[in-house]
Amino acid sequence: MAINPQDIKILIVDDHPSNLRFLSDLLTEQGYRIQRAISGEMVVNAEFETLPDLILMDIVMPNMNGYEVCRRLKAKEKTRDIPVIFLSVLKGASDKVTAFEVGGVDYITKPFQVEEVLARIKNQLTIQQLSKKLKEQNAQLQREIEVRQQTELSLRESEKKYRDLVEASQDLIWSVDAEGRLTFVNQAAKHIYGYDPEEMLGRPFTDFIPPKQRAKDIKVFQHLRKDESVFQYETTHLAKDERTVNLLFNAIALLDKQDNIIGTTGTASDITELKQREEALRLIVAGCASTTGDTFMRSCVRYLAELLQVRYALIAQVMDRVPARVRTLAFWTGETWGNNFEYDLAGTPCEHLRPGKTIYYPQEVQTLFPSDRHLAQFKAQSYFGIPLVGSNGKIIGYLAVLDTKSMCRDPGSELILKIFAARAAAELERQQTELALRLATERLQYLLRYSPAVIFSCKAGPDYGYTFISENVMAILGCQAREFIENADFWVSKIHPEDIEGVFAELPNLVEKKYHSHEYRFLHQDGKYRWLYEQLRLVEDGAGNPIECVGYWVDISDRKQAEEKLRLSEKRYRELFEGSVDGIAFVDLQDRFVDCNASYQKMLGYSLDELQQKQYSEITPVKWQAREVEIIHKQVLVRGYSDTYEKEYIRKDGTVFPVEIRSYCLKNEAGLTEMMWAIVRDISDRKQTEAALRQALEDAEVANHAKSQFLANMSHELRTPLNAILGFTQVMHRDTQISKTQQDYLNIILRSGEHLLDLINDILEMSKIEAGQMTFNETSFDLYRLLESLEEMLQIKARSKGLHLIFDRTQDVPQYVQTDEGKLRQVLINLLDNGLKFTSSGSVTLRVSAATTHQPPP
Repeated sequence: MAINPQDIKILIVDDHPSNLRFLSDLLTEQGYRIQRAISGEMVVNAEFETLPDLILMDIVMPNMNGYEVCRRLKAKEKTRDIPVIFLSVLKGASDKVTAFEVGGVDYITKPFQVEEVLARIKNQLTIQQLSKKLKEQNAQLQREIEVRQQTELSLRESEKKYRDLVEASQDLIWSVDAEGRLTFVNQAAKHIYGYDPEEMLGRPFTDFIPPKQRAKDIKVFQHLRKDESVFQYETTHLAKDERTVNLLFNAIALLDKQDNIIGTTGTASDITELKQREEALRLIVAGCASTTGDTFMRSCVRYLAELLQVRYALIAQVMDRVPARVRTLAFWTGETWGNNFEYDLAGTPCEHLRPGKTIYYPQEVQTLFPSDRHLAQFKAQSYFGIPLVGSNGKIIGYLAVLDTKSMCRDPGSELILKIFAARAAAELERQQTELALRLATERLQYLLRYSPAVIFSCKAGPDYGYTFISENVMAILGCQAREFIENADFWVSKIHPEDIEGVFAELPNLVEKKYHSHEYRFLHQDGKYRWLYEQLRLVEDGAGNPIECVGYWVDISDRKQAEEKLRLSEKRYRELFEGSVDGIAFVDLQDRFVDCNASYQKMLGYSLDELQQKQYSEITPVKWQAREVEIIHKQVLVRGYSDTYEKEYIRKDGTVFPVEIRSYCLKNEAGLTEMMWAIVRDISDRKQTEAALRQALEDAEVANHAKSQFLANMSHELRTPLNAILGFTQVMHRDTQISKTQQDYLNIILRSGEHLLDLINDILEMSKIEAGQMTFNETSFDLYRLLESLEEMLQIKARSKGLHLIFDRTQDVPQYVQTDEGKLRQVLINLLDNGLKFTSSGSVTLRVSAATTHQPPP
């Protein structure tokens, strides 16, 4: 076996450097890769990245001799298999024995012989390589043995499982030779054919085929002999009792080791029961396939009950308004159809129905659902139900059969139930879809007939001729729908001449924009134009090609009138706003100016742009700001406006001037305050006038005071000579020598003088009133005498005008009263004097009577 020295790594362990150099040089020249160590500890503690293929170990070394080093290396799993050749001057047999006992493979004595060293190294490397290869081969052989043993075990287990499966299978497993004789059948032959397997072996397979079927099956066998497989082949065979058996075959050719066809093998499933059910279902479906609606539902439950041999069958629909409640659509009672009824699903067998799941209770269903009164009414003992599922995956109803005896569940009956459920679900969904379509059609017709919008469709160009228009166009525009469709120019002829150009200007862009709307005037049948809002949308096919346009018209005449009224109203408002001599300003809730009229701008000396850069508080002196905020919060925000109040503004030039303001709040549609506005009047002129009036009033007060002082002085000067006259008159009146006539004249002089004195006193009193110095002199006096003196004094004036002066005093008037006699005299004289002055003929009467007065509480 050739060894490549470059692939060999040798570790030399010796504490003598000369020995290390000699061996290292020698082996390096031979091409070996060398690694050196000067002590045993270095070798024992070394962590080799790659293990050496051979170790040359000196025995005699300090601290740890070669034997111990070798013993430790052999104790490690990693270094156990590295061959060790000992180097020593020791030549005793015991030394060599020890070397082999600790695990050495060879022994070289010193001094070294080059040829011996190289030969022994090569020999050990060869032995190591052979040993390594032998181990690998042994390991491979062991693995192969284990695999083979496992394969044989698996094969035995597989054969046993296969035999068990073959014998336990309900399907027939068979083999025939090239001549068509049966060579194997499993135990399924017993229940399918009624033969024991031994009775069938060796017989031609054609012995078990009806004469009419043999030619077809022989042809299939011939295909198999040509190595052609056959799958899902249905045929009929004869059982031992001459009954027909339906079988489903799967077969392949049977080959020997040289791939020669030696027969066929395969399986066969008994589908007799399935074919019988399919035939029954075919007949049943044929009987109700052409029916729909209630007729189908009735046929469905009747055929289902008869097929499954049960007493009751029903189809129920989930009610849209109450999902947990159902209503029967058809109910077969065993002899006839029962009346449909509604009931809640809670407490019934179908309470927990789920899509794709069946509900089956083979017996004692009444005990399980005691609250279901229908189960008791029908004396039901068993129940089998399945949900009816719509195309959206939701339950729309259910199909159920009930019986008065126990009910068996098998795949065939479940299949039948599912087939009928699928057909019933499709019919129920069709009915629901048909109903929804009918309702949608009715709603659409209602919308087209009574909608305030005219719905239409038209060509996508070039004349945009109408292809459909809703009948409500008559009610809206007074035109027949057919007029638009039959006459392509009818629509254009009704558009206001001023609007035609605008209408057609944008239509060419419809293909690009897909959408278009415009407003124009349309001539109503009554001869008046109506404003219409038209919206068009382009309809395209899957390739993006235009098909037609759909759209609608809405009569917006009322809106246009409202817009015109609004425009005029805004125009009037703007004229009033700009023409008002009072300033008007709008301020938002952030205290910023929004708008103001020219008077307001002129009042302050700012332009609108300048004011919109300012806050309202900037034109208000600080002393007024807190008061105005209080007015806004307590008046404007509470009731919507303020009382008229005065404040001051600061003009652009810095001057301050007085204004009169009334503020209001402006609210949005939600009733929230959006901004404030105010009417402002410059009251500088009024304030100047008020100041002038105050000065004039003060001057008048001074003049009036001087007048009062003059009157007081004059009254004093007049009373002095008058008192002298009255005094002499009284002296003369006491003279007994004068005549009665003279006495009367003296009395008149006396009374007139006293009256004149009273007038002077009254003037003095008036001056006191004006001066704020009037006093009330309450005394007790003779009222009768006062009235008599007044009558005597005024009779002369009354006679001179030819009038009758009458004093009428009732008996209940007291003679003595307590009040200010002078003031009462003056009042009565003034009243009577005015009466005489403004009466040209007749009489003047003074009536005096007593009256009850109510004194106010003190």
